[in-house]
Amino acid sequence: MDEKNDKRKVERLPCNSPAKIAYYVPVEYESCYGPSCFLSTIVDYNEDGFGIILENELAENTVVNIFPNRECRSEENTPVDKAYQSKVKWVKTNQETGSGSFRIGVRHIF
Repeated sequence: MDEKNDKRKVERLPCNSPAKIAYYVPVEYESCYGPSCFLSTIVDYNEDGFGIILENELAENTVVNIFPNRECRSEENTPVDKAYQSKVKWVKTNQETGSGSFRIGVRHIF
């Protein structure tokens, strides 16, 4: 097995960490595109990225900034301790997840 396939099989660890996701929208376009900051929950993680649940859909390849909500996180579950810049790698719609939420996977930009 090559190194690229090994990275894909890295185990994702569960968590429940509230966060905000933001992407850059110029002020003059904000009325067209809506708000640029969304509440979300990081539900799994590894060293390369996160699985995230949020109420709003984001397109694949969107670059986002992820800010953990330090006030809301529990003491026992603190894997997300800094801000990250990441790219959306995949999106599952609310029909695919069976809930009213969207699920996205992001890979951190290093």
